[in-house]
Amino acid sequence: MQKTIQGKDETAALVILKQQPTEDVTPLPFQPYIALLYGVITEPSQSKQHLRYLTAVAAADNYKNCMGWLQKLVDLKFVKLLVACRSQLLWLVRELVHVNAPGVDKVVACLMRYLTGGDPSRTTIWLASSMIRVLIEHEAWLLSSSSLIPFVFHTFARIALDHSAAQHASLLKQEVELCTTLWNRRQADVAQLGREIVRVLSDAKDIPGMNALWKQLRNVRDTAEAEKEVTVYSVAHLMVIPTPPKYLAYRLNPKMEEYLLFMMYRIGRTCSRSRAVHLRCLSSLEPDSELKGHTAVPHSWMALPALVRVLILAR
Repeated sequence: MQKTIQGKDETAALVILKQQPTEDVTPLPFQPYIALLYGVITEPSQSKQHLRYLTAVAAADNYKNCMGWLQKLVDLKFVKLLVACRSQLLWLVRELVHVNAPGVDKVVACLMRYLTGGDPSRTTIWLASSMIRVLIEHEAWLLSSSSLIPFVFHTFARIALDHSAAQHASLLKQEVELCTTLWNRRQADVAQLGREIVRVLSDAKDIPGMNALWKQLRNVRDTAEAEKEVTVYSVAHLMVIPTPPKYLAYRLNPKMEEYLLFMMYRIGRTCSRSRAVHLRCLSSLEPDSELKGHTAVPHSWMALPALVRVLILAR
């Protein structure tokens, strides 16, 4: 890309990057979206210029291709990126949120999949701090993204359990404040999580701040007659709302999803029975008491049958 636009001013460079291949025009030897994303992430010194090009080119199709490639990058390559490249990727997401780029909410949701529960590692803490900073800085944007709000609440209410140590006090405070804001100002959107809200808040009830949300939820009285539109949800209201599988599936990080899909589709093909039969068998299994008590077995794998059921429903 650099060879193609080298020595040209910004206007001329944009004309080249925006050109559509036709019979009379030789196609570019690179894909502009991929080249510009690569430039933003790997060349910090020129990232602002690449971003200007990227936003101009992406506007042609309302960011469809740009966000598609960015989602693939996050899903497939995020854990393999160098630290500097990860920082640049988060900077890019922040800038796209700042300009309210269509589809950036899906990229944010993809990044939050790496905020897995029970993992207070340095990388996870850094990602949580970076993501929550972006969301707090762009609170108005977040509050307008009804589809993203349940993912944000679910993620940060869950990982707050892992940040009770003194060194994470600032992060925990931000997480509690964010969850409180979403619950108080966009309760109907958060309520899309259904009964999962009750479980998450019950687990987090010992955390200062989250405890207030739990008490607030429990103190809501159930109405004698069913209301047409519920504005303040009680435990009873939420318990009758099934949690959509997509929210549970997004709590699986991409690596675990890859393992589960491998088991579901690849291993199933080598067996004599049909895949559907094997999926039903796998999803109906429950670990026995001896396996549950074995310290060598990760707790995440105890939930394998439930996770398989979630993936089946989500697909």
